[in-house]
Amino acid sequence: MKVSCLVANFRILLLLRRLFVACIFFYFLFSGFFVEAKCVFVFPRGVADGDTVFLSNGLHLRLALVDAPEINYEGGLSQYYAKKSKNFLWHLIKHRQLCLRNLTKDRFGRLLAQAYLEDGKWINFLLIRKGYAFYFPHKGEFNKILLRAQRLAMQEEVGFWKRILSLPAAAQVFLGNKKSRRFHTLECKFGRKISSRHRRIFSSLYEAFYFGYAPARCCTIWPLE
Repeated sequence: MKVSCLVANFRILLLLRRLFVACIFFYFLFSGFFVEAKCVFVFPRGVADGDTVFLSNGLHLRLALVDAPEINYEGGLSQYYAKKSKNFLWHLIKHRQLCLRNLTKDRFGRLLAQAYLEDGKWINFLLIRKGYAFYFPHKGEFNKILLRAQRLAMQEEVGFWKRILSLPAAAQVFLGNKKSRRFHTLECKFGRKISSRHRRIFSSLYEAFYFGYAPARCCTIWPLE
């Protein structure tokens, strides 16, 4: 009697487990996702700029550890290379299925991930390596790889790097924030507020980017188109 009860209970647990797995599968399927081997498959329907993708299920994807020049910066003109960055990303992913790994969400509710094409090409890496975007430090396991990709792009002056690093203002001193990993111009009021504990001084724009700091959104020397 006890054995039969145990067998019945086991079968019930097994059935519940299968139902749970089925529910998870259909949730991802009908929300526009498909999961396979730690990879979430999605389909793009457009791009906002060189680092943000609109997905077919209505969600927004922010490519992790990547920052591209701004379209319509502060409601005005776009930053230098912003349109080229946006077009490059769209031509790269248009009508193609994307594989997302290391998936999380940012503070704005957007998906945050490393994205790959079906052939294994790493989209985040390509944007940085070809000079369409710069490395933006954040939590994750790919920081060193993407920073190395940026350093190579800088050395080869590909994409926007040739002009950005040759700007007259590129030779000035910049203030870095060790906490936010952003850098500011000396005249920036936010830069002057950085405590001595978190302040890092860079002798040039090249040095700031080389050590993995990203430009602050305000007080930037990035030119407009």
